[in-house]
Amino acid sequence: MFTEKEYLRAKLTFDRENDSISLQGIWKKRTLYEGKATLDHNGEDWSVKEVLIFKPTLSLLYPEKGTLTVDGDIIDDLSLKVACYHTFLERGIEVTKLVSTIKLEMGDFDLTWKGTFCPTGTAFCLGDYDLTLAAEAKLNDLTLNTVLKLDEDGFASFAVKLSL
Repeated sequence: MFTEKEYLRAKLTFDRENDSISLQGIWKKRTLYEGKATLDHNGEDWSVKEVLIFKPTLSLLYPEKGTLTVDGDIIDDLSLKVACYHTFLERGIEVTKLVSTIKLEMGDFDLTWKGTFCPTGTAFCLGDYDLTLAAEAKLNDLTLNTVLKLDEDGFASFAVKLSL
């Protein structure tokens, strides 16, 4: 008799220089629960990754959903990451949301903006966003870390960490 928590996960990964392909299967109660394929390319300044999820109720030749992520440096201190969440339908691929993250790193100062765009008719509208300002100051053995977070509703949080 099998319990609800028993499962088997098997993963096979092929690596070649800057590219990798990973295939994974998850079985619950001796039945295939989910398959996952990951294709990953890491360039010098950019990386591209596609994760595809397969369910046994559908054809294992066609994925149910996926996430395409592009991550890289625009210039020295500025990076961009865009994740496109999508599903596969008979009529094609449907984008369910786009998540964009822009990060500026200047020494001990970081400014990050993350926005989620959702499809509305024929356009994408900004659903929610977070703006994070983080800074670190050192004075001899004393370190002060501060993090201020704002979101679409205004002030979200403020944190201060003092360490010796």
